[in-house]
This record gives sequence, structure tokens and C-alpha cells, in this order.
Amino acid sequence: MKKKRIISMLISLLTMWNINISAFAEDATSAIETTEAVVAQTTEYEEITDIEESTEESIVEEIIDEPEDEFYVEETTEYIPIEDIVLVDFEHEMYVEDTQSLSTSVFPQDATEQTVNYSSSNTAVATVNRAGVVTAISKGSCYIHAYSDDHTSSYELIVKVKTEEINVVDKFLILKPNQEMNLEASVLPDEAVQELQYETSDEKIVSVDSEGNIVAHDVGNASIIITNGEQTISVTVIVNNDILSIENNIFDESNEKNNSSDDNLVNLIKNSDSSEITVEGIEIVSQAALKLLYGTDKTLIIVYPEYNVVINGMDIANAENALNTTLIIESDKKGLKIKTEAVQKLPGEIEIVLKNKPTNYRYLYIYDEDTDEYTRLNSMNNNAIRISSNGCYYVTMQRMDGYSFNVIYIYIVLGIILVLSLAYIFSRKKYWFW
Repeated sequence: MKKKRIISMLISLLTMWNINISAFAEDATSAIETTEAVVAQTTEYEEITDIEESTEESIVEEIIDEPEDEFYVEETTEYIPIEDIVLVDFEHEMYVEDTQSLSTSVFPQDATEQTVNYSSSNTAVATVNRAGVVTAISKGSCYIHAYSDDHTSSYELIVKVKTEEINVVDKFLILKPNQEMNLEASVLPDEAVQELQYETSDEKIVSVDSEGNIVAHDVGNASIIITNGEQTISVTVIVNNDILSIENNIFDESNEKNNSSDDNLVNLIKNSDSSEITVEGIEIVSQAALKLLYGTDKTLIIVYPEYNVVINGMDIANAENALNTTLIIESDKKGLKIKTEAVQKLPGEIEIVLKNKPTNYRYLYIYDEDTDEYTRLNSMNNNAIRISSNGCYYVTMQRMDGYSFNVIYIYIVLGIILVLSLAYIFSRKKYWFW
């Protein structure tokens, strides 16, 4: 280090004084003196430099000896890996076109990386966007992946086609004891779950197996519950010794053994050339019978002791719903209360003809028992009313949808007003000629 500094100073001095090789040879003595001077100067410079280096070394030593906490110390953060990603409230089953939003929890909660990404193993079945919204595309199964850093959690997703309806040939059946039949149920659409389960409400009345085969046992009513796990319907089964009572109750034996879809009422409608078909006390008019009437000019009349139910083929709007013709008729101070027993919607507009009742009923109302409100429908016509929905009806002589006044009361009030007016006039008469 010292040699380099001496050489550097010599070169600098030589350059400054413009010394060349020839001048150096002519005046050797001068060069020697000059060299001694330079050496002297160099020695003096070295001493100064040594002092400076010594000072610098002492400063560095002092800095090194200073406590570490007085100077910046680089901080190092411990990396905490993700152990698990949980999809909170994840729906493992979805229907086509349904969506769900994913919500995730990262464990441990203080993991270094908190950002979660999503992907689908089969985008033809379901897709998931960056915000975690899953959309069901088509029937099938796939996996929804939630991943972050070096950890991935996968959840299976099954996409199904929603059941629109479960169909049966008849929702109301009338059977005899020991009669057997199959319910012939199907699910729509075809891509929906087709596996059906059957259950009876009363094994003593009617039993059913896993294939929908039912056997009637004893007289009474029971329901067959049919479900595919998504939708449920019920079939009402009436077991009776006499299936129908038509005219003189005489039927061909072969007709009584037919399937309910080809029961005696159906055969009667098929084979009748008359525009009016009259039967007695048929509680349930089956779907098959309504389909035969639908759109025709034939009229079916079900006769009961207190009323008749009249169904015209042109008034049937929905032949898929069987008709329960049972009515509850009661009299009270408001008028005549008529209540339908059916739960399903009526297949269309039907006519109810009342028997042995006063003919002075004028108004027809439907009564909402929950709100205690009356809605006027139309006027009575020869003791016959027409209804198109199930519910509670009133036929009355008085209006129930507003204020009604007795005419006698009105005359009394007018009479009182007239008397008071005359009394006032006569009491003031003596002042007229003043």
C-alpha cells in the first residue's frame, strides 16, 4: 500500500515538473536532492496517512463495539403454511341453473398466505368464477377446488335435474276388497331422479310394494304416498264393496274387474250416446273420466239427496285434476253455507243444484275464514250456483259485502224527521204575520 502511494506521488511530481530522461542524466545531483526531498515528503505523507488510517480503524472499532440495538437490525418473519381450507356451508348437491356463493375459512387463521382461488374439475358440469360463485351447468358430478399457496382442498359437487312433476294415471282410485292394480307412476323430465318410493297411510285398507303394486284389503279410505326425494304426491284409494251405483246398480261382471283407468264410469261415458249421463253418489270423478268428457258436449250429473253436481265437458279446463263431489251443506242465520271437501283445484267450472231449499236466496258469496271477508260472485239462478274453485260459499237473502238497511227502519227515520219538521213549522207560525 505504501509503495503504491510513493510511486503515485513520484509520477505526479515528475509530471508537474516536466522532468524527462535527458534532464535527469545531466543533473544527477539535482535529481538526487529532488529524490531525497520527495522521499522526505513521502515519509511525512506516510506519517499523516498512518495517523488517518489509525484514526479510521479506531472509529470502526468504536462502531463495532457499539451495542447492536442502537443500529438497524434486519427483521425476519416466520412463514406459516396453510394446513386446511374449509368451504363453509358448501352445498354438495345443486340443480341445473342454480348458483351458490362459496365462503372459505383458512386454517390456521394466522397463516402467511390468506388469498384463496377456485377452480372446477369439469366446467361442463359446473363453473366457478374468481369471486367464488358456482353455477350448475348440466347433470353430472365434479370437484370444486379451493387452493392457496401450496395447499388445495377439493369438494365433490353433484348436479341434478330438478323434478317438475310426478305423474300417475289416476290420483283417485275406487277399488273393491282384494282388487289389485299398479299405480303406473312416472317422473318428468326424464333426466330427473326416476327412483320412486311408495308408502301407504293404512296397511289395513290398502298395501303397496316397492314397484307401486297396490292391493285393496278392507273397506275404507287410505292414501298412497309417492316420492322421489324431491317431490311428493298422494293417491287417494277408496275401497268399497260397490264401486258405482248407476241407475239399477246392475253391471256386467267383466267391467268390475277392469283397471281403474277403465272403470265403470269410464265405460259408461265411452258407450253413452246421450248428451246427459246420470249417476248416483259418485264421490270421486276420476282423471280418466274427466278426460273423456273434456271438450265434448256431454254432461255428467252426480245425484245426491241434497244436491246435484253437474259437469259439462265444455267447462273442463284441466282434466288432470280429479273431482271430489262431496259437499258439506249447513244452514245458519246468515244463510246457506256450502263447503267443498276437495284439496285439489277444481278441473273447471261446475254447477251445484240445491234441493229442498228455499227459492228466495238471491246472493252468492265466497267466504274467507282467515280474514272473515265475503266476496260477492253472482246472483242465485233457480237454486243453482256455479263455482270454479274450492272453498266456503254462502247463499243468502241479504247483501254481506257492504251496508244493508231494512226498508222499515228507513221509513221510521223519515217519519221522525217529518214530525219534527212540522212541529218546528207550527211553533214558529205565530211569528209569520208580525
